[in-house]
Amino acid sequence: MSSEYYEYELTIDKILDSGSRSFPTREIVYRDIRRYSFSSFSQSVKRLVTGLRKLGVKKGDRIGVIDWDTDVYMHLYYAIPMAGAVIHTVNIRYPPELIMKTILHAEDKFLIVRDEFLPLVEKAKNFIPTGMKVITYSDTKEKV
Repeated sequence: MSSEYYEYELTIDKILDSGSRSFPTREIVYRDIRRYSFSSFSQSVKRLVTGLRKLGVKKGDRIGVIDWDTDVYMHLYYAIPMAGAVIHTVNIRYPPELIMKTILHAEDKFLIVRDEFLPLVEKAKNFIPTGMKVITYSDTKEKV
């Protein structure tokens, strides 16, 4: 039995493209702070994919993400797999030692950290492997 719904892989990029085509103007609302149309969200994610690749992300790389459930996190949730990498959603409720243990166990090559979690990373800087790239970002206009 053949169906048009089964003629392509159901990967995250295909899901994003399908939603963008089917509901281009449907709004994604983040806590009444930011709003995206599905189409603009998709374009933003694809720009992030390009940025990750320019930073050296390669297929199979593991990327740890330390963030709350923010709109940036949602972008990363799509962009990291679309870049061919594996997202490691770090459990921010763990104690700092266990967080670093999970990062080391996962063999993350990149760590993307929201600025308010920098003190946590600073405490563990002696355990961060040489060569791991730490990327920080802020939701404010201040430099990190």
